[in-house]
Amino acid sequence: MLAKDYVFTPLPSLQIQIRSNCRPLQWIAVTVIIALLSGSCVGANDASSIRNSSSVVRDFTFSSDPSVEILSVTFRGGLLHNHPSYRIYGDGRIEIFIPDTRQDSGSYTRTLTFEEMREVMRFAVDHHLAESSREDVEGKISMKYAGNTMPHATDGYDMIFSIHLTTFVRDGVELGPKDNTIIMHYPSFLLRVSPDTEEIQGLVGIQRRLLDLRHMEENEDIP
Repeated sequence: MLAKDYVFTPLPSLQIQIRSNCRPLQWIAVTVIIALLSGSCVGANDASSIRNSSSVVRDFTFSSDPSVEILSVTFRGGLLHNHPSYRIYGDGRIEIFIPDTRQDSGSYTRTLTFEEMREVMRFAVDHHLAESSREDVEGKISMKYAGNTMPHATDGYDMIFSIHLTTFVRDGVELGPKDNTIIMHYPSFLLRVSPDTEEIQGLVGIQRRLLDLRHMEENEDIP
């Protein structure tokens, strides 16, 4: 993902008129004020530079082997769990399992195009799901709360996300094959608690994308 452009707008120039009979202390006060204002401009500009430099460019490839599972989304536990599970393989085959708690329960298969596969994988990578751990995500959320307490829904479910990349490149550095699994408790609840956490956006967004793909084409074996 390309870095966003940040535009720094400096504070308007200040015109200060000082009478020639100002006392030394007045001169000192004016000097301090000018220095502080100048510092605030520099600080804002520096922050812009930091945000630009911290943007990370990621690229990847994934296997085309029909026996290799490149991405999966499964669930466990919880009173509210009735979500379909998905497993995507290198040849584009996607296996869908719908639990018995639903009227359309059963196992189904369809084939994704390369573009559909790439879009799903790109979304996951851009939301740091190939790199982050559960501890990373919980740390980000906990920092927003007094006492570093992690919000928790006792009747929720666990989402288990796994991804396998043949190659993974971050900022031009080849990091080799990448296998990552994140197990998060009730991500849809966490999205309401912390809507700006990218990994949580990614976990919930992957579910929605896979659901859209499941209904994309009319097929007798796709509910």
